[in-house]
Amino acid sequence: MKLEKGVHNGILDTDYRELPHVSKSDLDKWVKGDDDKKGRHLLVGTALHTAVLEGGDKYRELYHVADVNFKLNTNVGKQTHIDLVVDNPGKLILRPQEHELVIDMARALKAHPEAAAILEADRPVEQTIIGTLPDFTVTSKCRIDKVCAGFLMDVKTSGYMCESDFINAMIDYGYHAQAAYYTDLYEAVTGDRKRFRFLCVSKGGDNSVWIIDISNQLLAAGRAYYRSILTLYERYETTGDKS
Repeated sequence: MKLEKGVHNGILDTDYRELPHVSKSDLDKWVKGDDDKKGRHLLVGTALHTAVLEGGDKYRELYHVADVNFKLNTNVGKQTHIDLVVDNPGKLILRPQEHELVIDMARALKAHPEAAAILEADRPVEQTIIGTLPDFTVTSKCRIDKVCAGFLMDVKTSGYMCESDFINAMIDYGYHAQAAYYTDLYEAVTGDRKRFRFLCVSKGGDNSVWIIDISNQLLAAGRAYYRSILTLYERYETTGDKS
């Protein structure tokens, strides 16, 4: 699948991942390698995005909830998952406990007045941006959860129970670099500079909800980080030198 540079709506997440352009996640994998253990966590996060941004009909279209909490570290669990994939073509398979977690987090977000207002606003969701960042030649991509009036919004799930712990961990997870990458690419393609917000929900406890505005200082630090990695990546693509 190939897309021209610009703003694209209606692109499935699976198709987005196949686009031959560089995302922030691609840079992370290039530096740190892929982590298979994150797979189920990412699946739950993606399912939550679908539930709160695209609605229940889309959620049911894309996901099948298994009858049992299969374990992929056992032969029986692996075969169960294979059978479910075969029996439900085109759908991603959720364990019952994963589905329940998605529903609990979605309810928490919708019960939070400010979060609900953001989610319910009639604004573009899951928008794919393809373009070139300033001073670079490689084509970049990002998928913005929601383009709101004045800011870009990204939904995050968190294992932390309180907002301060999540904020302290943002740099470790590279979320500041994600915010900078998205805002810079969006501006490069559209000419519109927007702020960046994370809409966060805890996976545990009472599924606490936090809305976090990324400061200019944190955005500048994230920009410096992603630009240093993208510089190395672009050189590697040209010369094969990763040092």
